[in-house]
Order: sequence, then C-alpha cells, then structure tokens
Amino acid sequence: MNRRNKAIVDEEVEFSDNEELVSTTDKRGVITYVNEEFCRVSGYETHELLNKNHNMIRHPDMPKAAFKDLWEHLKNGQAWRGAVKNRCKDGRYYWVDAFVTPIFENNILVGYQSVRRKLAPEVKNRAINLYSVSSKARSLTSSILVTTKHRIIMLFFVTLCAVIMGFYVSPLATLIVPFATISVLYHELFIRQKFYDELKQSYDSISRLVFCDDKTNYAEYHLKMQQGRVQTILGRTLDSSSNLLKQVHSLENVSDNAHHNIEKETVEIENIASAVEQMVATIGEVSRNSASTLDQVLSANTTCQDANSLSKKTQNQVSTLVDDVSASYESAENLSQKLTSITSIMSEIQGIAEQTNLLALNAAIESARAGEYGRGFSVVADEVRALSQRTQKATSDIQQSMGSVLESVAELSETMKQGKNSAQICIEFTSDTQRKIEEMASVMQHIEAAATQISTATEEQSVVASDINQNIVTIRDASQCNLKEVDEVTELTRHIKGKAQQLASLGLSFQK
Repeated sequence: MNRRNKAIVDEEVEFSDNEELVSTTDKRGVITYVNEEFCRVSGYETHELLNKNHNMIRHPDMPKAAFKDLWEHLKNGQAWRGAVKNRCKDGRYYWVDAFVTPIFENNILVGYQSVRRKLAPEVKNRAINLYSVSSKARSLTSSILVTTKHRIIMLFFVTLCAVIMGFYVSPLATLIVPFATISVLYHELFIRQKFYDELKQSYDSISRLVFCDDKTNYAEYHLKMQQGRVQTILGRTLDSSSNLLKQVHSLENVSDNAHHNIEKETVEIENIASAVEQMVATIGEVSRNSASTLDQVLSANTTCQDANSLSKKTQNQVSTLVDDVSASYESAENLSQKLTSITSIMSEIQGIAEQTNLLALNAAIESARAGEYGRGFSVVADEVRALSQRTQKATSDIQQSMGSVLESVAELSETMKQGKNSAQICIEFTSDTQRKIEEMASVMQHIEAAATQISTATEEQSVVASDINQNIVTIRDASQCNLKEVDEVTELTRHIKGKAQQLASLGLSFQK
C-alpha cells in the first residue's frame, strides 16, 4: 500500500509552542536522526523512522509545487522555510513551520536538517487556502505579484493627470509637477527596486505567499527567513544540548554505577586477597603435611619390605621346622615299632621264664622223689626257679615300663603329628601373611607415588597461589586507581553537565 492509499484521519495533533521537531537526512532523503518530540508527535518509534525515506510522513494534501520549491532551494544550497502538513502513523496530521537547510562538511554536501516549530494559526489558514488551489499555484503566484512596473504605469497616469490639471491651472506647473514627482519618487522607483529585485531573486517562493500577508513584501519574507534561520540555530543548539544533557546524565549514572561497582569490586578483591592469603598459608601447611606424610609412607614402605623379608625368613624357618617335625614323627614311629618288637620279645622272655619256672618246679618234684640223690639237683632247680621267677618279675616290670614308654611314644607321635599339621597350617598362614604384606607393600608403593604427586602438586599450587595472591594485589591496586579515575570522570561529567545546562539556558534566553 503506497503513501496516498493509507488511511487518513481528519484530526489534527497539537503540540506546544516551545517544542521543536528535529530530523536530519542524507542527500537521498533517508532519515539519519530524529528527536523525541518528532517521534511523539508523529506517533512513530525511533527505529521505525531511521533508515527510512522522509516522504513516509508526507501528507497527500501537500501540493507537489511546495516540495518542488523545497528541493530547488536545497539543490542550490539555499535554506527553505515553509508551512508543511505531515501525516502521523495513525493517519492523523499535524502542521509545522519547517525550516530546512543543507548540511555541509568540509564544504561537501552530506545531507539536510529540518527544525519544525508550531505553525501560527493565521499562517496555517493562508497555507490551507493556498494549498487548496495548488493546481493553480503557479498562475496564482504570477497574478498576485504586483511589480514595480505596475507602479510605474500607475505613476505615469497619475503624473499625466497632474500635468493636464496643471496645464489648466498654470503652464509652469505643467513643467514643475513631473520633475518634482520623479525627483521625489526616484529612490522608490529605481534604487529600492534594485534591492527588491535582488530579494526576489534570492527569496521568492510559494512560502512567501504563506508567511507574508502582503504578497509584494519581499523584505518581510527575508526577515522571516532570517528569523527562521536563527530559530533553527537555536533549535539545533537546544536539541543538541538536550541530547548532551541526556548523555551526560546517562554518563553520570554509568559513572556512579561504575564507582559503586568498583567499590564493591574492591571490597570483594580485598576479601579474595584475604582468602587467597589464607589459602596460601593452608596450602603451605598442606605441603608440609604432604611432605611429612610422604616421609611416613616411605618409612611404612620400608617397614613393609622388612616385614616381607622377615615373613620369608619365618616361612623358611617354619618349613625347616615342618621338615624336622616330620623327621621326628618318623623317628617316633620307628621307635614305637621297635618298642613294639621289644614288647613282643619280652613276652617271649616272659613265656620262657614261666616255662623255666614250670620246669624248675617239675625238677624239684623229681628231685624230691629221688631222695638223697636228687637233693643237689633240687637245689639247682630251686635256684633256677628263683632265677626264673626273678626273670619273670623283671620281664613283667620291663613290660610295664615298655607299656608306659609305648604310651609316651604314641603321645609323642600324636603330638608330632599335630605339630606337623600346625606347622603346615603355620606355613599356609605365613604364605598368606607374606602375600598380604606384598600386597600392602604394593599399595604402599602406590601411596608413595600418590603422596609424591600430591607433594609435588601442593608445591606447585603453593607457587601458583603465591602468583595469584600477587596478581590480586596488582588488581586491587589497579582497582583503586580505577576508582580514582572514575571519581575524576564523575567530577568532569558534572562539569560538562553544568556547561550543557548553561548552553541550554543560553539558547532558551535567546528564544524569548
């Protein structure tokens, strides 16, 4: 939808006399800056206007002749003043007294600026009437311009009438009146005409018909143009000072916030510095403890190695003991077998003794039967029987002793067997203990390696923490310097703010 097809609302937007609507464009008419008053009256947001063509606010009631006149002046490097009806975003309209001038940088045209003020009611009425017949604006302009040539023709007829009348009154008056009239009106007819022609060449515009009630008064329009130029200078000055005040106020807020944040940052840095100092002390203590732990781990590792060596020796000794106990057990078994053989032999001896005793008894009986002849044999038989009895008794005693010895040997053998089993179990326990000690030694080696790494890392952390502490001290000093500089910026901002306020007050004083 083009601009002329947009909805038009027949309602005027008013704004106060002291408000100025300021905008700038590049050479193509693309908007590069608008102030807050411009946005408020037009109804647009700033981002909706920037980088858009300025004709987006043009109202369809504005005649093309007015904008043609505007661009002819601007292309010639001249300022232009005119009554302009603009369209709001919502379709309403507002009238402005616009003063547009080219913007030069290093004598090169870079764009245009426009300062708009509230249009006087009488000027607005003339503009409405004039623009309503915009199709006839050119003929209207040429028809209402009563030039000095018209005045000369009128003066000629007046002088002619005076001569005719003087001829009837006095012939001398006929000669005096024309010369007197020409001498009196010479400056008005010729000198001032040259000045008016120069003004007309520089300031003739359709806007002159709007701003000047006297259609032939170029001087009045010239004064109004100069007045508009001064108002534009003051308006741009006030707008710039207003923006400067806003920026200074923002800078003041930023400076205050920066001051507050830097103060807070300084406190936090102080806290961090204290914490880092404590951390450095703690890391130093941890480093010392790590070194002590490493020494203890090394000592424990040495102890484990010694215990492992002793365990191996113990295992060897126990193995030797098992071998000795096994040999003793075998000896006890052999002894038990030999004692059993001796017991068998003693049993045979006991039987022989009993047999001998029986034979001796039989011999004694036979000797008694023999009488005197057998008395000597009887004595021998008695001796043999007595010896047999003694042998039998000794054998019985030996058998009893051998029984006790056999029991002791059996108990010893059982004890040896249990000792062998216990020694075997001891070997197994010793082997398990040795494996555990070896595992513990391996763990201690890992602990030693870890403790070494911890000790090394702790030393490195101690160095890093010291560097961090030094850096924080440097940051703290820099923060304090920044705080001083922010205070200086704040003071300078207040000074600039005062100057901007003086500039704004100065501009307002010239507007009154």
